Amino acid sequence: MHCKIGTRTFPIIRLNHLARLLLAASISFLSCVHSDRAPQTSEPDYAGMKKISASGKSFLMGSNDSAANSDEKPLMPVTFSYDYWIDSTEVTQEQYQKTTGTNPVADTSSYGKGPDFPVYNVTWFDAALFCNAKSRRQGLDTVYTFYSMAKNSAGNVTDLVGLHIHYERNGIRLPTEAEWEFAAREESSEKLFKSFSDSLQASGDA
Repeated sequence: MHCKIGTRTFPIIRLNHLARLLLAASISFLSCVHSDRAPQTSEPDYAGMKKISASGKSFLMGSNDSAANSDEKPLMPVTFSYDYWIDSTEVTQEQYQKTTGTNPVADTSSYGKGPDFPVYNVTWFDAALFCNAKSRRQGLDTVYTFYSMAKNSAGNVTDLVGLHIHYERNGIRLPTEAEWEFAAREESSEKLFKSFSDSLQASGDA
């Protein structure tokens, strides 16, 4: 999970940090972002986060590569009007447990169990609540508001009824697709990998 923080006139993220990001209902890893609406008189220091100097920059989001999934097409130009901060590493199981009081990773999990392992087995809604909890711990605004929640038998949150994302607030949230991709591309429009075989190799090494 990654978290992000940014200076903008609308939604903030200190995004959630998860290299294999989880902006899906069945998120595996978590990532966060943080954004600040108020002008900064000096450069803020957000521990564990990297500033993405996106304001005034544009890039092509998505891919027209033959190996790309259909939901990654077509290429779309994106321009940012703000900078933001994003977690430089995945949210660990220790960080998640200290923030939420729970660890969704079973002791018998074959994907890694321990304080320094990335957290997984969380839904998008779990990740949003983690961001709210982290915002409260840091004295920031909570970005996600809702009326009630639904959980499955495993304890994962499957729905936040009446969910509203307050992008204008100064708090921690999950990054948007554009924010995540821009950071992952190292602030450029170049493809993440030179060829499909490179991406397969990276997946195998992950």
